Amino acid sequence: LKGAGFTLSKKQADGTYAAVGEEVKGTDLTTFVWKGLDDGEYKLEETTVPDGYTKAQDITFKVVATHEPDSADPKLSTLEVQDVTPATATFTVDKNAGDTDAHGNIYTGIANKSGATLPETGGIGTIIFYVLGSLLVVGCGIVLISKRRMESR
Repeated sequence: LKGAGFTLSKKQADGTYAAVGEEVKGTDLTTFVWKGLDDGEYKLEETTVPDGYTKAQDITFKVVATHEPDSADPKLSTLEVQDVTPATATFTVDKNAGDTDAHGNIYTGIANKSGATLPETGGIGTIIFYVLGSLLVVGCGIVLISKRRMESR
């Protein structure tokens, strides 16, 4: 979507995420590129949301790559994307793309949806109301039965 901006962050040893370069955005950009990524865990976040659209869900994923260990000029052997969240996000891997054989490309698409995010219903809050309501009904029943027994004596 034109006008959107994204930030890619890498997970650090302490569990926090640090941005990989600056936010990538532009009024006419629809493709975003980050080069020279290493193995590791990443988070892709929409940091600039165009007017009238909702923020896309953050995507976390892990890049796993292996190279020929015994070569003077190690070539990329495998390139994978693992542990993708949310599961609806899909990645395409092309280990033979890039400037040289030592690089590969990973692609994903992000769907921006227009409108506002609707509130969720049916969560834990409704269960609490059901439990409290049931307790009130049982309590009223006990009081009513106790009162009738007292009156009949």
